[in-house]
Amino acid sequence: MFENELMIIMQHPIECPEIDKIRDVFVFCCLTGLSYIDVKYLREDNIQRSFDGQLWIMIKRSKTGVPSNVRLLSIPQQILDNVIGIAAPVTAIVVFPDFLCQLIDGVAFVV
Repeated sequence: MFENELMIIMQHPIECPEIDKIRDVFVFCCLTGLSYIDVKYLREDNIQRSFDGQLWIMIKRSKTGVPSNVRLLSIPQQILDNVIGIAAPVTAIVVFPDFLCQLIDGVAFVV
């Protein structure tokens, strides 16, 4: 996905709260590089302030068990604080692809 396409998705107005939340989870995944399942199991103790004074997501990846440290930048942090919320339920993986398709269908991409 190109940066301009992600910006279009981020700025597209959405009336349905479920699809709006899916969009935020999708954007969070894109900007952090984390998979849906890693975001689903993200907890407050995974967010830590490091020696550099910055907030980092420190997890073991669900699929591989490999440790992963991702700096929490401003947009993902806003999404985490305002929308996803630590330990807030993330939409079940069964409906995530369906809602994501509805989101993409509703956004007009100019190529």
